[in-house]
Amino acid sequence: MTNSKVMHKRQLRDEVARRSGPWGLTRRQVREALHGILDVIADELAEGNAVTIAGFGRFEAKEHLS
Repeated sequence: MTNSKVMHKRQLRDEVARRSGPWGLTRRQVREALHGILDVIADELAEGNAVTIAGFGRFEAKEHLS
């Protein structure tokens, strides 16, 4: 098992705001954008669609049998 650090949404928000450079985005602006992105992804998955972000990854809902 690897020793990996976990970044939570709040930490992601803070880091994106810190790196926003010349745009000078606030944590609130980043939070709103992040929530918007995640809402769109969740809505697409709920409709049975996949979402691919080039250079990053693919989100796809799969049914798990327990």
